[in-house]
Amino acid sequence: ESVEAERPEDESVGAERPEDESVEAARPEGEIAAFALFDISLVCDGKEIEPLESVQVELKFTGKEFSEADDLIMIHYAEKAGAAGSLIESVKEQEVASDKDGRVEASFAADSFSEYAVLALRAAPYTVWFDGTDGMGTGSDMWGRRRSLYNGATNVSQTIYTDTVTLPTTAGTIAGNKYTLNGWYDINTGNYYKPGDTATIDRDTVFYAEWVQTNYNLGPAAAVVSNQPDVSSFVTTDVFDYNEIFNAYHGAVVSGSSVNQYSHSETWRDSQNNSNGGDFLFTNWYYQNFGEQFLGFASNLKNGRNRYAGAGDITGGIVSSPDDSLMQDLFGTSDIPGKVYLGQGNMLYQYDGNQSSSRYGYYYYDSDKNAADYNQNDGRFYVYTGTQTIRGEWNDAGTNVTGFMPFEQGTATINQKTGQVNFWFGMVSTVDFFLPDDPGTGGNRATGDKDMEFYFSGDDDVWVFVDDVLLLDLGGIHREINGSINFSDGNIYVEGRKVGEIPDSIKSGDHKLKFYYLERGSSWSNASIYFNIAPRYSLELIKHDADNASQLLEGAVFNLYMDENCTIPASLWESKEACDRGDDPISTLTTGPDGRVSAYGMYANRTLYMKEVSAPPGYPSISGKVIALQLDSSGKATIIEGSDIAALTQDEATKYIDLSVENKLPENIEVPVEKHWYNEDGSQFDPEDIDGITVELYRAEFDVPTGGGSGGIGGSTGGNTGAVLPVNIRTQYFGTGNGDNHDTSVISQGDLTANAIVTSGGSLTINLNVSAAYAGIYSVTVNGQMIRPVSSSLPTSQNCFIGGSWGNYPPRRATYVIDPVTEALDVRVTLIGYLSYVGSNPAVSYSMSIGTATAEPPAEPEPEPDPGSGEEPEVPEIPSVMPEDAEYVTSYIITEADGWKHIFTDLPARSEDGSKIYVYYVKEIFPDGYSTSYIGNGSTGGEVSIYNVRLRELIVKKEWQDVDGNPLSDDLPESISLIITQYDETAGTQRMIPVTLSGSEDWTARWRSNSSELAEQEGHTYRYRITEVNVGNEYQVTYSENNLTGVTEGTIIVTNREKAYSAAFVKADSIDHTKQLSGAAFSIYSAPECDEEHLLEAYDTDSPAAEPKTVFTSGEDGLFTIYGLKAGTYYLKELSAPEGYYLINYPLEVVITDEMGGVQSVRAVQLIDGEVTEVTEEAPVIELVTGSITQIFIYDSPLFELPSTGGFGSYLFIVSGIAVMFTALLLNIKSFRKEGV
Repeated sequence: ESVEAERPEDESVGAERPEDESVEAARPEGEIAAFALFDISLVCDGKEIEPLESVQVELKFTGKEFSEADDLIMIHYAEKAGAAGSLIESVKEQEVASDKDGRVEASFAADSFSEYAVLALRAAPYTVWFDGTDGMGTGSDMWGRRRSLYNGATNVSQTIYTDTVTLPTTAGTIAGNKYTLNGWYDINTGNYYKPGDTATIDRDTVFYAEWVQTNYNLGPAAAVVSNQPDVSSFVTTDVFDYNEIFNAYHGAVVSGSSVNQYSHSETWRDSQNNSNGGDFLFTNWYYQNFGEQFLGFASNLKNGRNRYAGAGDITGGIVSSPDDSLMQDLFGTSDIPGKVYLGQGNMLYQYDGNQSSSRYGYYYYDSDKNAADYNQNDGRFYVYTGTQTIRGEWNDAGTNVTGFMPFEQGTATINQKTGQVNFWFGMVSTVDFFLPDDPGTGGNRATGDKDMEFYFSGDDDVWVFVDDVLLLDLGGIHREINGSINFSDGNIYVEGRKVGEIPDSIKSGDHKLKFYYLERGSSWSNASIYFNIAPRYSLELIKHDADNASQLLEGAVFNLYMDENCTIPASLWESKEACDRGDDPISTLTTGPDGRVSAYGMYANRTLYMKEVSAPPGYPSISGKVIALQLDSSGKATIIEGSDIAALTQDEATKYIDLSVENKLPENIEVPVEKHWYNEDGSQFDPEDIDGITVELYRAEFDVPTGGGSGGIGGSTGGNTGAVLPVNIRTQYFGTGNGDNHDTSVISQGDLTANAIVTSGGSLTINLNVSAAYAGIYSVTVNGQMIRPVSSSLPTSQNCFIGGSWGNYPPRRATYVIDPVTEALDVRVTLIGYLSYVGSNPAVSYSMSIGTATAEPPAEPEPEPDPGSGEEPEVPEIPSVMPEDAEYVTSYIITEADGWKHIFTDLPARSEDGSKIYVYYVKEIFPDGYSTSYIGNGSTGGEVSIYNVRLRELIVKKEWQDVDGNPLSDDLPESISLIITQYDETAGTQRMIPVTLSGSEDWTARWRSNSSELAEQEGHTYRYRITEVNVGNEYQVTYSENNLTGVTEGTIIVTNREKAYSAAFVKADSIDHTKQLSGAAFSIYSAPECDEEHLLEAYDTDSPAAEPKTVFTSGEDGLFTIYGLKAGTYYLKELSAPEGYYLINYPLEVVITDEMGGVQSVRAVQLIDGEVTEVTEEAPVIELVTGSITQIFIYDSPLFELPSTGGFGSYLFIVSGIAVMFTALLLNIKSFRKEGV
């Protein structure tokens, strides 16, 4: 057998189908490019055989007419029933494909063997042009001027036989390789593609090339200017490049086109449709000279808006908001067809520091003074000392004009209409600035006491927005036009003419100005921007003796704050140079040997708050005083608080501020003392169990020192060894409601707090995690002093105005470490940005979390330096730990009525001869159960704070009870063993601690949280549970309810109660044991005499409210249970039998043992000669039945039954009775027979 596939000789490729043939299915569109016919048959013994069912056929052949680009189908010539000819039908389950060499493989299902054909269908051909000249063509005009703007671009066509086309990756080689192919635009569909993409087409069409500059990394190509400060902290500039394809999406439409295999032509016109960002076109005069019909210079251009008409008129209203769709297309940082975003460019602006200049104090760029190149890789401009000139050609021949051409290298002259010049570009400069006063009040003064203004010029579109409000509109294609915004007089000007006023919405405070600039013509290009800003001011602080101003004091430490509550550190710099370098700001100043310290960075219309946190050595502290230095909108300084200890002078020309602060050496001083009470978690509380605390005052004397040791983070506590220090963490944020992203906003208190404790000398780690995406960590202060994180990450998404500039993205995650901790800590966390909401309520607690971890101090103190090493140990001149030779002065009992405060007064400050200073120390007789620490000890007039932290206490108490719950004191063991299970919930671990309780210690033990036996770690949370070991069988152990889940503190009571058992009884018929008997009454006794003396009380229920009873009666089910029986032997006596039953007249013994955990045995007994003996019975009266439950069955005999006594006479009596009954039965039978029954 064989399957043959024959290709008939008389059939030729491409042969037409017979006209009488009809097609069963819809024919595919297109022409037949190739055709192969096969006659398939299965022959056996010379006979053709048809398949009984569908079979799968595979066919392979080679036909050079077939191509992989064709669509292949297989058809079947089926016989037409009852008619001549054949029916063409589509073949089922077919898969047909060809490769580039014409090898065809087909697989299909056949219901019969006959003629099959493979057809290659080819779509009708399309002509597709790929025009790198964007409609200009590659030829020249009659003067030999090359038409194409892109010198070297190609304009080629292809004939496409499918509905898809792969777009070329090149469109010619541009002269000098200045431009590179970036994409293709289909003029029919408006679709945009990247080179190498596959486009779908359904007609003849033209693709225009999108060209972008090959290299944007220009310069430096000449000498660059040197007067350029780094303004990136408050100025950013974004740079953009545009091309003809932008026009196709913004108002240029095809008004006529012709496409064939020889050429194509298009006419473009300005639609003048302003909706959706339309009617905004870039125009190139190079095109205009060949007729207004091109995409780069369309016909019907709207004068002013899209065409330079030779006038200086502004076309206003093109845009109204930065969010307009046109603005997003022009200046959004995502690439779109016709625009590429190149990135940011720093270093465009210079600074005019010439005091005789009319622009003194201005930042500026002016293309009339300096050329500039943009370098994408470097992210900056290179500004040259020379200018760049554009030489006019054609209509402008002989005209030379300086220009702003950042994509044309260097300072060489540019020929205007070479067709290679990149005239179309744009930029956005964003300036963050501060207004000391409202515009129009005259208070906003810049360096040199000049008006604060922003000045702009450009010969095409310029739009200036402040806080997204359009203030200056110089839109349209026009000559060079200038405008300015004056924040001093509050007016807006165009070419010196007032055209408007700054709106009232723009007030004193922080603002953002955006200068949008476009060059979209093709002849001249000009750009300039000048602006000045409110200056920063310098401060020099001078510390001197109050009585001798020439005695300057070293070592005074001041903290600087932005708010009157002194919680937000100010951000100043050591100098202007440090600010310009971008050094980290400072918030603490320390006077040097000359008593002076300087800072830079104060703004007008702000207030700086200062606190002296450490006095010069030998001088009393003035930390309770605040110096508030206010600068008004003109920069004039005034002390509004603290003028009793400070004075200032100010240079009106330079605005340099000298602030002198004095410290006085008094004859007598005061030492205020205040107590603070804390729980162990760091939260404050008022003690209710303490009436008063004795505080003792001591005095030590020292030579007048050269250095001090007064507090601050890391200073000694002066507390007892292992003092536990409280940590309070509070939150706040800028703004109100859900916050603000300016650090000049008001401060609101946050709802999130945290507390902790740490052992003196240990360390504290604070982990902050802000979940709100638009908020960040502004600062963390500890006891008023700013600390910096050891690590930070995840910058906020919100741009924040900090320290006078934008561009700040503070972290959302940060870790802070304070090591060592030697005093109580008040931690303040400040957020900036916007909080998260839950529902309609914003809160800090919804926006961040606080985690703390503490570590114990090192087990071994650091070794003292080797005397021979030359290193001296760092010991403060005035220690804050009381010296051993300090003298007792006085004492005072501080109470709650005093507010836990007291002031020791009239204390001499120095010895009589003035050679010694007196330093005072406080010592409290601290209460039991509290840790004590001090801040400020070693006082020369400053406050001393006493911190008491209540220590948690764990108490375990043992109670002994008898079976009835009464206290037991006799026959108790000497001691018992317990296990304390300590659960460390922080670490997720547990450990066992063995404990022994004894009667000599009142069966009680207690531990404080700082116990070495518990060995708790700082910052960890613990639970405790108790388990008694080897409990005797005679006792049942129970624990107080708090032991179930464990306790963090408090008392756990372990109770050992004599075990109480129950005995369950069933009263039943002695013959039918399943018959339960009710109404039987019993009492229980401790002796077999079963008399009143030995009568016991017990319970008929296990309810705690049960009353004791002496009589127990069987119920309807024959059951009764006696509860409250401890291990021992009991005797049950039946007081009354059920009705119709004999009374059991001897005791029933019940034995209960701890080993069995209940009833061990039962029996009937009798007392003979004082001895208890078991009653011998044929049938038991009492029986112990065990199973799923244990029950004691007691059987009673019915009255017709003689009671069993166990003697021989009873047996004779029973036998005689049976004989009598048998005789009577025989006589009765005889009588019945006589009567014939």
